[in-house]
Amino acid sequence: MNESIVMFLVILSLVSMTLAVIGFVFCVTFAFRRIELVEGMLASPGNQIYLYKSNWGRGIVGRWVRSTAVYHFFLFRNIPLIGKRVEPRIGRESEPVPRVLRLWVVLPVGLTSFFGWLFLLSGGIAMLLD
Repeated sequence: MNESIVMFLVILSLVSMTLAVIGFVFCVTFAFRRIELVEGMLASPGNQIYLYKSNWGRGIVGRWVRSTAVYHFFLFRNIPLIGKRVEPRIGRESEPVPRVLRLWVVLPVGLTSFFGWLFLLSGGIAMLLD
């Protein structure tokens, strides 16, 4: 019984790691053009998205950091208690971002993060049970 659970967790870990790597590559290559477009709509001098854009550059790590910054803007601004305080510090939405562009940020970065955490959790639990 325990071996079958561990085997399931190992397979889940491998599949989620593969999907996380594919999602990462997709985010920093194909989706980044649209993420950069959204970033331009949100960045204004002095906020975090603008600072990340100027400090991190266009390398692979910089693209991922910039993508997650834009993702966090859309994620945190909808949290009831802290959203209104955090939103101006992260970025400013001078004009509403079209839903299609917002989905180009939220889906790839969100799914990549989800599969990355699933990989860590399932692999860690499999190691503890083994």
